[in-house]
Amino acid sequence: MLRIILWSGLMIGSIALALPAQGAEQQSPLDQALAKAAQEGRPVLVLGTRNTCPLCSAFKQRMANDRKLRAMAAVCVSVELDADSPTSGITTLLAKKDPEGTKLPFFYLVRADGEIIIALQEVTSNPQIGNILRAGIAKSGRLLSSAEAKRYGQQLEKAKAAMERDDVGQVLSLLTPALKMDSHAGVVAESHKLVEGITTQAKTDLAKCEADLEAGGDLFPVALLLAEANHKYARLPDQKKNIGQLNRKLAQQENGKALLSQADEIVRARALGRETKGNRAMVAYEQIVKKYPDTPAASLAKEELAALEQKATDGANK
Repeated sequence: MLRIILWSGLMIGSIALALPAQGAEQQSPLDQALAKAAQEGRPVLVLGTRNTCPLCSAFKQRMANDRKLRAMAAVCVSVELDADSPTSGITTLLAKKDPEGTKLPFFYLVRADGEIIIALQEVTSNPQIGNILRAGIAKSGRLLSSAEAKRYGQQLEKAKAAMERDDVGQVLSLLTPALKMDSHAGVVAESHKLVEGITTQAKTDLAKCEADLEAGGDLFPVALLLAEANHKYARLPDQKKNIGQLNRKLAQQENGKALLSQADEIVRARALGRETKGNRAMVAYEQIVKKYPDTPAASLAKEELAALEQKATDGANK
């Protein structure tokens, strides 16, 4: 049976834990607290106690009676863990960061992403605990309002759908507001993780562009890859400079500017196709064929136009 006690007088910042359904994997009280904290980026205030510990009871009473401590605790997700229980999660904290002693109560402040900010032992008579807690909360990042958490969550879901369409520009546009938040809320952390993956791919694509440019040979594939990079990664501040340099290098090559213009139109037509604007995409491909006859761009446009027309036919026959 899970043992978790909500602190008397601290109900605003505390959590109510439901027992998992039969057969479901059981989370520790600490994991449940962190899951709740991640919703809005709240820090988790952990008290490690024992039923027979008089100092633990005295500190809980102090927390309940001190108005300033109570207000700071209300900002947090507050959870009391049984120091003797191997399933409470306290052993996880002790393994990560030693509170520099074994005297109870243990006092931890944990960021929503699991990073330990404060780890102390026997804090009952510590006169600085208020200042320590205030400083720790300041380091835990910005809390999201419920409305912000909901909005960024919706944007993240839309970004994931855009990622499935390979519409990286739309992904970055959707996630930019969340990325600006100095918060460790789960939705912000997941947004950062998604963009980190895009950034890694951008570096790979741009490195290939540069290598292919240095190697010489057929420049149209290079122009096509660079045009894709222009559309996908222009919102990545760290990559804008690299993209600009590669554009200038290609423009200095024979027919470089013309190839990049042709490639850009191919990429725009592809984007229309991904956005399910099939008719507009077909028109765009037809214009490329007419505008750039007897070029690699015209040949590629014919291939992709034929594929788009076949897709439309197949869809109509279903």
